[in-house]
Amino acid sequence: VSAATSMAPSEDLLFRDGLGDRLLIRDAHGRPAHECLLIRPELSSVPAFEFALNERLWLVEKFDHPGFLTIRNIIRASGQLTSISLVHDLTGGTRLSDVLARAESGGGQPITAGATVFLLKEVLDALAELHRQSGDLAHGAIAPERIVLADGKVRIADYVLGPGIEQLRYTT
Repeated sequence: VSAATSMAPSEDLLFRDGLGDRLLIRDAHGRPAHECLLIRPELSSVPAFEFALNERLWLVEKFDHPGFLTIRNIIRASGQLTSISLVHDLTGGTRLSDVLARAESGGGQPITAGATVFLLKEVLDALAELHRQSGDLAHGAIAPERIVLADGKVRIADYVLGPGIEQLRYTT
């Protein structure tokens, strides 16, 4: 392995869902640098999707709340014309989806009623503040994979996806 190869940034898949792949991006020294959601090409190939994401990012540019991860940028993935990457700070915690999976498999602590109420209160309070500060725009993709638990705090990721998802005009 050459020095150039071993010093290149790398990425680790954290999870995959219907929106894309959540990646942990490491710097050239192997340290976690940030996370990104590499949005599925089927979604990001819709021109209005990217426009809506960028418009939403502009609208919430000054939004700063401890219940949300800070979004840094929306970029085209290098060398991929149909892939958009939503870049934000490291989560530094455990995703609610992992906690639920461990509890369901018997490998983790059962989730108490008190913990459930705390979690719901934190998520709802944060979403209410997002709606208050950003003109009642919806999150659009709230899910256990996008809720992070760390040091007694709850943080929500990917809160700019709502307008982009609306542009896809899915019907049932």
